[in-house]
Amino acid sequence: MPARWIEEAGKALFYQRNQFELLADDLGVAFRFHQYAAMEVELEALAGELRKRICEVYPNHLGACGVPEFAFESLTVDARLHHHHCFTGWQQEAFDDQGQIVGNRMLAWQLTLHTEPKMFSGGEVELADGTLLEPAVNRLVLYHPAQLAKVRQVECWSAHALHGRWSLTGYVYGKAEGWLESIRELVTPLPSQSTS
Repeated sequence: MPARWIEEAGKALFYQRNQFELLADDLGVAFRFHQYAAMEVELEALAGELRKRICEVYPNHLGACGVPEFAFESLTVDARLHHHHCFTGWQQEAFDDQGQIVGNRMLAWQLTLHTEPKMFSGGEVELADGTLLEPAVNRLVLYHPAQLAKVRQVECWSAHALHGRWSLTGYVYGKAEGWLESIRELVTPLPSQSTS
């Protein structure tokens, strides 16, 4: 995303920080924007720009993600803050919050934001094969929804909310023949949870 967008999105998320709620369960601890429908106009406009950019980019990366071409339906945008000791445990984005497979969820994505200089350690996206993706500013990660992934624990060097690991996350929804069956074959039991 352009530098202007990154700056405006960072400010908008920071000023909306009172709209984030703490989520803590077996799968992790993080702050999540819990009233997406109530996002201010400024933040919604920025989300619209991001949606457009992801829709331009994702078709070129389907093969690398192991996802077939599909008929696009929609794209969601959510926001998260991982601050001191926050993490997200192993999960597969193919499942909804009730543990049911979402049959039209074709891609998961995440765009990382943080201040410069970075004021935390950790926060890498870890994949099941051991790959670690550093939380670089403006890094967009696209991945298959059956991919096991987690966000490693964040250690902040500042108590200020601005200095955490911010991210915009979401899903690309669509339709492809045989997709649900292929997801059922790919999902696996989750490994034991750890914060590192």
